[in-house]
Formats: sequence, C-alpha cells, structure tokens
Amino acid sequence: MTPESDLPGARRLDRAAWETAEVDRSAVEAREVEAAGLLLKEYDVTRYLNPPADTPYSLEYAFALLGNLQGLTVLDFGCGGGSSSVALRAKGAKVVALDISPHLLEVTRKRLAAHHLDSDTDYVLASGHHMPIPDSSVDVVFGAAILHHLDLPQAAAEVKRVLRPGGFAVFVEPVRDTWLYVLLRRVFPNRSEDISPFEYPLSSAQLEAFRDGFTSGPRRRFLLPGTVIMGKMGLPESTIRLSRIFDRALLRSIRRLDRWATVEVFQIGLRVGS
Repeated sequence: MTPESDLPGARRLDRAAWETAEVDRSAVEAREVEAAGLLLKEYDVTRYLNPPADTPYSLEYAFALLGNLQGLTVLDFGCGGGSSSVALRAKGAKVVALDISPHLLEVTRKRLAAHHLDSDTDYVLASGHHMPIPDSSVDVVFGAAILHHLDLPQAAAEVKRVLRPGGFAVFVEPVRDTWLYVLLRRVFPNRSEDISPFEYPLSSAQLEAFRDGFTSGPRRRFLLPGTVIMGKMGLPESTIRLSRIFDRALLRSIRRLDRWATVEVFQIGLRVGS
C-alpha cells in the first residue's frame, strides 16, 4: 500500500489541503445533482434491490454482494449525492450517511426525504480518515468510488474500527493496471470541475494491501477498454450494454484479462474476535 508520504505529485501535500480540495470539488458535484433533480427514476432504485450475481454492471454486483440488509446498520462511506443511500434504505437498512462535503450531505438528506426514506438515517459530516462513529457499531460498510480519494492505510484502519466483528464491507473502485489507461487519459482527458487533483485510480497491489487484515470475499472486475471508449464517445446505452455483456463473458472465461479491466468490486470481512 502506498503511504501518504510516498504518493506522487500534489498528493504529497498535507492532509488539510487534500481534504479542502475534496470539499471544493464536491460543491460542484452537489450543484450538478440538484440541477438534475433529487427524485431518482423508479428503475434506478429497484434495479439494486435484488440484482443477479452475474450482472454486467459493477454497482448492481456490489448490491448483490450486500444481500439482505433488513434491520442492519450500514455505513454509506462517502455517500456523495445520496443515490446509494436511497437504495440501501429501500433494501431495509438503517443508514449512516457519511461525507466530507456539507453540500453533498445536504443533497443526500434532501434526496432521502424526497423518496420518503429519511427515517432510520443518520447524517455524519466527517472525513473518511477520521470518522466520529463508535467502534464496532456498524454491520456493513459500503463504498462506491471512495477509496481512491483517501489515504488507504488510514481508511482501512477506520473501516476495521467501525465494523462489528463478523461484519463486512463492499467497495466499488476504479483500477488501472496497464499503460493503456495513461494513453486513454491523454486522448480523452477529464477536465470536469468535480474531479479532485488528489483522486487517483488504484492498482491491484494497492487493493491487495488495503484488504490485508480482513477476510477475503468475492471480487470481480468490469469494463474493458472498448466499453470505456464507447462511453467516452457517447454511444447509445443499448450499444454500451451489449459491450458490457461481452466484457462479462470475456472476463469470466479469460482471467488474465482482469488486468485490462477498469473497475473492481470486492467484499472483505472482519473476523469474530478481531
């Protein structure tokens, strides 16, 4: 795992600068979410209630790994605009929605209220590096594209601290294990205002180090280069879905293609007695 002091370029700046940049870019994201509307389409909630394990979509697979959440306390680790919190509440979880951005946390609050799912929800304004959440107090930690914003050793320690023994975590994260993605970033640069200078795609080695000390559960990779390029080109969703299904077949039958995939979903757990 790469210590914070060894991170390249701007990420060697102090933690305060890191977290300030995250809050600043999140204000842009919050404005975009509110402008698009707080109410999600029914399909964008129901698709996560009981998705198939062989789905070609990474977030659906993550919710498949979550399983039955009825009555469980789930930390939505980096809740962002609250769409995952809506799905978690719809699955029956008691949600602790945590984000470093006051703007995004307020959007999450409004979104859950708009869906009449704001009961059994706590809102925590805090960094993922230091969470004001009691030890061993949550059954499940869920994170969608959060770890690549954080110092991994500190994040792992906090996840381990707040999980109850026997609890588990599910993460969806961008991964980059080949030179091809450096080239793709040059061809398709992302200049969006809601991209922080401190976020970075993760490598297999970093994810393996993050998982150290946890029990290992299922994991899968998604999205090969062709599908990523199709998305950048704005091709129809029906075409991209077919490409995702083809990716799923290739990645299932040829495991060495995993290193070319761009997203990993994985489950880890905390042993009883840890």
